[in-house]
Amino acid sequence: MDSAGGPIDFATNILRNKRPLAGSNRVRPEGIYEGLSLFAALDTAVTTTEHLRTAVADGNAAVEKAWLSVKGFGDLAWSYLIMNAGVGTETKPDVMIQRYLARALGEAKAPGPDQTRQLLQLAAAELSVEPRNLDRAIWRYESPSK
Repeated sequence: MDSAGGPIDFATNILRNKRPLAGSNRVRPEGIYEGLSLFAALDTAVTTTEHLRTAVADGNAAVEKAWLSVKGFGDLAWSYLIMNAGVGTETKPDVMIQRYLARALGEAKAPGPDQTRQLLQLAAAELSVEPRNLDRAIWRYESPSK
């Protein structure tokens, strides 16, 4: 991002996507840049995906707290980050996953995030796949940009 002129120029000129973070006027790369900067400033700096996976496995709450301190980031942003970093047990129970599960279960109301996580964990175990891979497969199936 630095070589592109910073997070705003990166969003505009490289990604060509200026979608804002939830509850803010900042573009997403601004939040990501801030979060990564906070990671690098931790006592045990997190500067690679391996560092991040290790921090998650070790239960390093400071890393999650740093990420969640970024305005516009919440639990789903944390889940998505660590899923993409390779934490295979993680899922991201967003609206598309919840709606898919509601249809698959024949329910009128979508399950909440906690129940969605639990259902994905159970289904992944039954299918002998990583929960994050099942989550991603459902998300891609549901994605309007298929």
